[in-house]
Amino acid sequence: MNTIRKVSVVLLTYNRVGMFRDCLDSLVHQNYPKDRYEIIIGDSSTTDDIKTIYKQYDLIHDPRISYFYQERQGLPAARNMGIEHSSGDIVCFIDDDAIADENWILNLTQGFTDEKIGGVAGNILGYNSTGIIEKYGDVLFSREDPGRDTVLPKNNGPCGCNASYRRDVLSLVHGFDPQILSAEDLDIALKIQKSGYSFRYARNAIVFHRQRLTLKELRARAYTLTKYGMKLISDKYPDDYSYSKLLLGYIFRIPYKLALYPYVILVTPFQEDKIFHLARPALDILVSLSRIRGCISALLQNVRYDPARQ
Repeated sequence: MNTIRKVSVVLLTYNRVGMFRDCLDSLVHQNYPKDRYEIIIGDSSTTDDIKTIYKQYDLIHDPRISYFYQERQGLPAARNMGIEHSSGDIVCFIDDDAIADENWILNLTQGFTDEKIGGVAGNILGYNSTGIIEKYGDVLFSREDPGRDTVLPKNNGPCGCNASYRRDVLSLVHGFDPQILSAEDLDIALKIQKSGYSFRYARNAIVFHRQRLTLKELRARAYTLTKYGMKLISDKYPDDYSYSKLLLGYIFRIPYKLALYPYVILVTPFQEDKIFHLARPALDILVSLSRIRGCISALLQNVRYDPARQ
């Protein structure tokens, strides 16, 4: 029987009060011993009325919940604030646009099967995604589900909205790097793996992620992820990520998708969601163009990682 570990859940929020309420509700009602987990709310200078909701829970004197405010400094700084105020052996992360399954904490913690498991990644499923862009966001910004619990391959770790780490391992690698403003979850995965630890995937540790994307937002996220994420990652880990190869990969993805499109049309009658199946290659091309623009912009503006700030 697994030891009931002390867990700290870090809930990060910014200007999504309705989603925040649903997320917090899902955390309060977990099938996990109430005296063995805490909920740390990290508020990145939201203008929504988050404090009122927190006080509603405080009125019932729930000792598990604590609230911390921070001027907006980016996701890495917000995650580090959560770690700083945590007391659990395991630190779990969830974002305010996700809803945790009632067995989320239980299934994540059961993935820590030995001392060399530095973290456990959960399963991210779409929540009532109806529009084409929302469905595409579910595919683009979620981990590919291997269909079973397994050790994740090299250069692969938990995604930010469904992640857990051993707290002592987070301390060992000095938490999240504040320079990596996007793709901070990939950066810490690389640091942890290079320190000799591995990651497990827990298929039943589920959060339901709500995509609320427009086409403009989809392209902006791809642009930012490339410019302020993968560019800095490639500077920091040149042996693992070549920026020129990344750029070439984005470029060659466009003619590949165009060449494949006749086949997509041919098999569309056999697909369950025909419209999404037809639209996906076009969205792939638009995202690739945004990533190319992000690559070029990073080079022109001399965006680079500064080792002296580590």
